[in-house]
Amino acid sequence: MTQSERLRHLEETSSASKGGLIEHMRNSSVQENHDLKRELRRNLRAQRRNIGLARRRKAEYTILKRTLTLLKRRRARSVACYLDSDGEVPTQKLITQITLQGMDVYLPVLQHKSKRLCFRRYTYATPMRPNRYGILEPIPDQSPAIGANRLDAVLLPVVGFDRQGSRLGMGGGFYDTTLKFLQHRDWHPLITIGLAFELQLVDYIPTDRWDISLDRVVTERSVYQGRVKQVY
Repeated sequence: MTQSERLRHLEETSSASKGGLIEHMRNSSVQENHDLKRELRRNLRAQRRNIGLARRRKAEYTILKRTLTLLKRRRARSVACYLDSDGEVPTQKLITQITLQGMDVYLPVLQHKSKRLCFRRYTYATPMRPNRYGILEPIPDQSPAIGANRLDAVLLPVVGFDRQGSRLGMGGGFYDTTLKFLQHRDWHPLITIGLAFELQLVDYIPTDRWDISLDRVVTERSVYQGRVKQVY
């Protein structure tokens, strides 16, 4: 039975299909979580890529405004963002507006043989090169770096999320590894904000002990509060 068939079977045979599937996911082992995440990731990425241009542009504008409002309330000065790919929420206009507000923008840079990201300062004059996934990033040693624990905010790409702030990413574990210092702190000045389209909201994201939760998720419909944490 394929994973898709397994998910359908769980939904069809449960007396309360949605609740039964969620309960199963909560009780899943690490390997089952891996399989469930992979299936969710495949389906949600396909849905995200299929969003029409007009809808995407409208959503981008609303998400931009809401994200800027969050950053202003936070009085953020140093903000990590990402350059979008694979149908992610676009960020170029957002980066421009963040810069115009006087905030410093940093982009993630992959490290050789490590899952820990390095965040480097980004302007439109920053020398860039593609990483192993084809995503542009600042060239090391040609842009100043900042420690993740010194950032005021991190804007993360999202494949899927739930109302508890659980995030499904691309599966590389880079953000989870880099931000793991947040796991054991009830309060930290750094706020994590996921940027997503509303259709990426699901009932439950299976999680593992190393997964980092989000403080907020911004979509074109709402701003969702994730994990319980004092951020203002």
